[in-house]
Amino acid sequence: MIRKLTMRPLGRRDIAKLVTIVERVWDFSGDHDIKGNHRLANVFLKACLVRQNDAKVALWKDEVVGVTLTETKYLKKRRVSDHLRLELAKLPLLLNAEGRQSLKLLNKTKQIDQKLLTSLNKGEYLGEIVLLVVDPAYQNLGIGQQLLGTVANHWKQVPVSHYYLVADTASNYQFYNLIGLLQRRKLQIEFDHQFKLTFFLYTGELNN
Repeated sequence: MIRKLTMRPLGRRDIAKLVTIVERVWDFSGDHDIKGNHRLANVFLKACLVRQNDAKVALWKDEVVGVTLTETKYLKKRRVSDHLRLELAKLPLLLNAEGRQSLKLLNKTKQIDQKLLTSLNKGEYLGEIVLLVVDPAYQNLGIGQQLLGTVANHWKQVPVSHYYLVADTASNYQFYNLIGLLQRRKLQIEFDHQFKLTFFLYTGELNN
């Protein structure tokens, strides 16, 4: 079964499909606003692309079904064009009050990340998994673990020995418990009395 799965570097042609996968995994604005949810997923993915400097996609029978974006802290990030694409993705949301409010909620996650990371030795943890996502229709097939395998191979060459990631209860965070990552901290956040999410900081170590 796993022979159906292949990996390759992320290409620009993959981004539209990845936006669709992200909005399937995280419901950013509720089923009542499908267009708004798609736009927020687009912004979220573009913001992750700005931060990464290594990206791999998983293909199941040549269809893109997942992605991992990682940042090695001491390596340069890529294209200035990623920043431009992010700002362009924000424009439709800036045109109305609801969209601007949604962007504020997304921006709040940056502050949450900083709170979670206050106890982390950033001189030791030089790798970050910025995004790991698999299409819900293709979960429980070992794709997430295969994507993490590509990350491990990359960091063994760079090298990086300690890494971290932030997850939340809107995603399949239990996956990180199952594969043995250490849950270091958690924070429960209420977003403007609308809903609550718990955010987790996980860390891992590679034997290079």
